[in-house]
Amino acid sequence: MLAYRTTWIIREGRMQEALEAISAALDGVNMEEVTGGVAARVYTPYISPNVLIYEEIWEDVASHDAYWEAMDQTTPEAAPFWTKWAEVTKRNVGTDCWNVVEWR
Repeated sequence: MLAYRTTWIIREGRMQEALEAISAALDGVNMEEVTGGVAARVYTPYISPNVLIYEEIWEDVASHDAYWEAMDQTTPEAAPFWTKWAEVTKRNVGTDCWNVVEWR
């Protein structure tokens, strides 16, 4: 399994709008079903007010890429989301891909 984490710098005072935009975009999407049993996660900082991390877990790179390509091309809500996201974010710091190793 792979964890995709994208880090964003959110414009000052716009964190709540960013969280609402993500929530609205995922409303009605069963991310646990899409990503094979693991929900999407959003991390907000304890100290720094302007950083947001969005994370999803995927079985492989091909599944991730296919899902997001289809989502952007076939979902009417995708374009308005990206427009709103551009308003509330300052920049994308980067995307990291991590192997998920679980210890029990």
